[in-house]
Amino acid sequence: MRACERIALGDQHFGKQVELVIDGTTKYLFKPRDARVEKALEAFLLALEQKGFPFVPACEHVFEEGTDWFKSELVRHLPANSKEDVKLFFNRCGALIFLTYLLHTNDLHNENVVACKNSPVIVDAETIMNGEAECYDDSKAKHLAATVTFSHLLPVIWIYQNESYLQMSGLYSNVTDNRNMLIFQDKPCFAYNYIDEITEGFIKSYEFAMAHRDFLNKAIECFEGCHFRIVMRPTEYYAKFIKVVKKFPEDKRYSVAEALLAVAYQKDTRQGRLEYMRKVLDKEIDAVVCSDIPHFTVCYESHDLFCGDENVRTDFLSRSPRECVLQKLKNLSVEDMESQKRIIKQSIDSVRPIENRVPTPSNDDQPIETVFNLLENGCIPAISSQWIMLDAAKNNNLYLQNVGFGLYNGLTGILCAYAAFYHKTHDPKYLTALFTHYRDFGKFIDSIERKIPLSNNSGCLQEGVGGILNALLHIYDLTNIKQFYDDAVRLAKSLSPVFDGECGDILGGAAGLALALPKLPEHISQPIAAALLPQLAEFTPELTGTAHGAAGVALAITAAQSTLKSVEFDEKIIELISFEEKYFDSDKNNWQDLRYTDKVAFMNGWCSGAGGIAMSRKRLLMLTENEKIRFLCRRDIERSIKNLASDTVMKRDSLCCGNSSRLMAASCIGVKNDMLYRLLTDRLKNDCLCLVHLNETCDHSFGLMQGLAGVGYTLAMYGDEKSGGMLL
Repeated sequence: MRACERIALGDQHFGKQVELVIDGTTKYLFKPRDARVEKALEAFLLALEQKGFPFVPACEHVFEEGTDWFKSELVRHLPANSKEDVKLFFNRCGALIFLTYLLHTNDLHNENVVACKNSPVIVDAETIMNGEAECYDDSKAKHLAATVTFSHLLPVIWIYQNESYLQMSGLYSNVTDNRNMLIFQDKPCFAYNYIDEITEGFIKSYEFAMAHRDFLNKAIECFEGCHFRIVMRPTEYYAKFIKVVKKFPEDKRYSVAEALLAVAYQKDTRQGRLEYMRKVLDKEIDAVVCSDIPHFTVCYESHDLFCGDENVRTDFLSRSPRECVLQKLKNLSVEDMESQKRIIKQSIDSVRPIENRVPTPSNDDQPIETVFNLLENGCIPAISSQWIMLDAAKNNNLYLQNVGFGLYNGLTGILCAYAAFYHKTHDPKYLTALFTHYRDFGKFIDSIERKIPLSNNSGCLQEGVGGILNALLHIYDLTNIKQFYDDAVRLAKSLSPVFDGECGDILGGAAGLALALPKLPEHISQPIAAALLPQLAEFTPELTGTAHGAAGVALAITAAQSTLKSVEFDEKIIELISFEEKYFDSDKNNWQDLRYTDKVAFMNGWCSGAGGIAMSRKRLLMLTENEKIRFLCRRDIERSIKNLASDTVMKRDSLCCGNSSRLMAASCIGVKNDMLYRLLTDRLKNDCLCLVHLNETCDHSFGLMQGLAGVGYTLAMYGDEKSGGMLL
């Protein structure tokens, strides 16, 4: 009797794994669960094909099943035979992006999709429908879940491994043995070379759905009775936890696993979240202790969460998988189709090698127009209520699609650039674009139903309310449109006037919120200032500079004091300035950057160095009447003038730590530096701006502080003697 070879594949759930079975010349997959989802998907796609759906993708075929197992064909990674095959493959990729958007599919990373001749094939369909999770309290997660990126077919998953950034998405990956990458004439076909084919497949599929809503309402009944897997956390997290837990004696493993897994629920700001999710946590702990990846499911028409046959959380979903699809069908529109199309293009463009990028269209005399066109036509926006930036796997974080309103690289920072374009030119098209992308922002503010806890995270400039408030108030200054001021006031009202903890720096801590307070109505700003000020006064400086150091916190204390009409902590301000004085180098006319512990180093940007310190001192000077502080501020501004009038050029061009920050600072303190303006416009013209983008694709970042919008903002605001004031 012939023996079968069985090879375990994938993650272990309930002690079982998918197996590759090799029986002589026959290969197939044995999966230890029922086949209802796979069979339902096959029936659904067949119904679409019979109705005339364009570009129906293929799926794996179930050929034998039992009550808790099934056998499916092994989908082979086969090359395209012709250019027609290649085009059809990417058309079907677009169709698959739409179908997974409609069904609210998740977890289609590179191992769950196989490129087979002329079609992508899903080889693990257990996450084909997810429903809408009630657990998405974070607005970023909500926005991500509402876009075509949720399926993970598009390039949004980065994993940091062996000192490399690996792209692991379903339609593009840079790992070896990419079965998800189509091969033609012995070469891989990269998605970024076939964006037109992908978007064609997406648009035609979307249009079909809008024309056949009633049919699709009926067709999804193929999935009735199915259970779908919910990925509670990235598998890599569980794998790391398992590895850690194994190092401990058996009697310690449960408590270690609990400590590791409970953190996520403890950090949830909603009251009683750990208790609410206790049964779920218990199942996670049990699985990790047994070296299993926890396996949770939701049912087609239910809101509940299951682990095996046990219901572990009622009302886990705000919409069942069925309700979620029906709502999506109802909301389909031409506007949404175009928005999702832009997301597709942007996410795929993010992995295009720098040598294959289209040169920047530019006009020597219109750098603002150039930046605007780049931002509007294919670089940025996703949906009007959100901005998407692809970050890298920094600090081993895994889900890196950052969708937010933040100042640093989110929506409000880019809107500041649009306001600056309008302030500079008075061209109504910039104002139209500003309102187009701002449209849903008021809805976001209206949706805040309870007080936002006052913390370093919520108050910071980088991604918090502090940055958003400063941006809205600055946009009001630039446009004189009161709506922005009124919305800033409404947002400030949502902040709890109670702060518990130590204040951090301006960029990443609650000190950033203090900068907005003097511009807000006193009855709103004073309680917040009173909560912040004692904590700010306890700040112990370890760094120089504005973003992370003494200069920024000195300004924050001054702003909070000004709001309260107090001088209580003037000595603390002098102490912080004196701390930086110890690290001033008169030969360089600059302050040492203490972030470097292995060498004496100097930065010339806003975040650290003469530029940012000069701007901080100038604004501090405007807020204080203390003569000693004013003397110190004037002294340091004079020092900075010598630095900023020099021909120093930085490698980077960003607003945070590059040549844009030097031009901004020089203009704000009255230094004319045409050389920096010309440098930035020339680099923009030649498509050689050097902007920080952590995923090391050499791609442009589009945000204010590290990206393209910041360069445009600087050129508009500080390119001549007419400065529009300071945002930071």
